[in-house]
Amino acid sequence: MAAILLALLGLVALATSIPSPTPPQNSSAFSDPPLLPNKPAADVEQFLRDMVNKINRYRLMHAVSPLGLSLDLTNKAELWAVKIANKDQEELNSNVTFGQAIYSSANAADIVNASVESWYNQIVHYRYYNPESQPQNNYFTQLVWKDTTDIGIGKATSGSQKTYIVAYFNPPAVHDMQSMLVQVHPVTGSGVGKNGPSTCTDDYQFFNNSCWKLFPGPRTWESAVHKCTQQYASLASVDSESENYFIKTLLTTAKLNFTWIGLGDHDNDGIYAWVDGTSHRFTRWDFIQTPAKGRQCIVLGLDFEWRYISCDRGQSFVCKRKLRDLTTYELVFRYMNKLWTDKLYSPQELRYQALKSHIENAIFETYRDADWFNGLDFRGFRLVVEHHIIAGFPVPPPTFPQPVPTDFSHPGHAILVIILVYMSCQFAVIVQPLCFVV
Repeated sequence: MAAILLALLGLVALATSIPSPTPPQNSSAFSDPPLLPNKPAADVEQFLRDMVNKINRYRLMHAVSPLGLSLDLTNKAELWAVKIANKDQEELNSNVTFGQAIYSSANAADIVNASVESWYNQIVHYRYYNPESQPQNNYFTQLVWKDTTDIGIGKATSGSQKTYIVAYFNPPAVHDMQSMLVQVHPVTGSGVGKNGPSTCTDDYQFFNNSCWKLFPGPRTWESAVHKCTQQYASLASVDSESENYFIKTLLTTAKLNFTWIGLGDHDNDGIYAWVDGTSHRFTRWDFIQTPAKGRQCIVLGLDFEWRYISCDRGQSFVCKRKLRDLTTYELVFRYMNKLWTDKLYSPQELRYQALKSHIENAIFETYRDADWFNGLDFRGFRLVVEHHIIAGFPVPPPTFPQPVPTDFSHPGHAILVIILVYMSCQFAVIVQPLCFVV
C-alpha cells in the first residue's frame, strides 16, 4: 500500500540542517511543553513525552494516527488538573467541548503507565459489534478515536498527595453507535515498534503473523487483560483451528492444563465477545459445559476445547501481539528556489551525494526513535521547471499506482525530493508525523 504525501517545505539552504519539528501550537507534532509552576522544565517535558508516546503506542495497535501535543490543550488541562486536585476529587469539566480522560492515584511513582493503562483497560467493556457509550468505556473510545489529532495533558498534586492526571482530546469522540463503528477500530497490530512481519520480542513466539506468550498466572480474566495491556498485546483471540492447536502446544510445553483466551461475557449480558474486537469467524466450543454463576469467560484446555467458567477464577493466560505489516509511503518534498544542475542526475556527483545525505540524515535524526518508522529509500532528483531542481522519479505501477506529479500549480520553482518511507502499521493511516518543517 502506498500513499503520496506532498510536503511543501519552503526555502531550504543546502548547508543548513533540518531541525526537529516546530509546528504551531495545535500541530500534531511534539513541541516544547509549557513551563508549569514549580516544575522543572525538563521534568515536565519528559512527563509529557512519555504520556504522548504511551498513548500513541495503544493507538498504533488500533491502526490510527498518533496524537500530537497541543500547548493550548495542555495549558487548559493543567488548569483543570489543579482545580480538581484542590478539591481532591475526580470530576469531568462540563464547560469544555474536548474529549476528556481523568485519573488519580496516591502512588505517583509510575503515574504514566498507570493512568494510560487504566484508560485503555476499559476495552473490556467495549462491544465492537454493538458499540454503546457508557462511563465504563468512554476513556478507551476517546483514547483510540480515529479522527482525534491533538492532546493536552495536565498533572497536579492534591493536599493529600494524590496525583491527578487530566487529558484533553481534540476533536473529541462522538458517542453514537454509527460513529463508534467507524471510529473505533479493532486491534490490528502491536504497540511494540520496529517489528517486521515475522519478528517477535520479549520471549514471544511467532505463529501465523502474530506473537504469542503463555503466562502461568494465576490471574482472573480481567487481570489477565490488564497484564496483556502492559505488554502492548491483547488477551489472545483465536482465529483458526491452527491457532487453537498452537495454544495447546504452548500448554504442553508449559505443562499446564488450560488457559484463559480473550473471549468472555465480562458484562454478564449473555453475549460473548473477543476483547480485541475479532469477529466470530471461528469457534470451537466444547460439548461439555458446566453452568457458572455471574460473569463467564472462556478457557481453552489441553484435553478439551472452549469452556466457560467464572471470570473471577485464577488461571494461566495467553497474550497475543498481532504484527503490523510494513506500509510504504511515497513522500514528496519541494525545495524552493534551488537552481538545477545536471550533476543531480548522477549519484556519483558530490552535489547529489551531499543533498541526498542532508535529507536522509534529517529524517533519521527526527524520526529514528519513532515506533512507526522502519526505514527509507531515496529515489533521486529530477528537473521540474527549466533551470530549477526537482528530486525524485516516477514510481511504476502496480506497487505504487499514483504517478509522481509534474505540475504543482505553485508559484516559483522547486526541487522535488521523493523518498519511500517504510512504517509498521496495518493500514496507511500514519501520515501527519512525516510532515515536518525544514
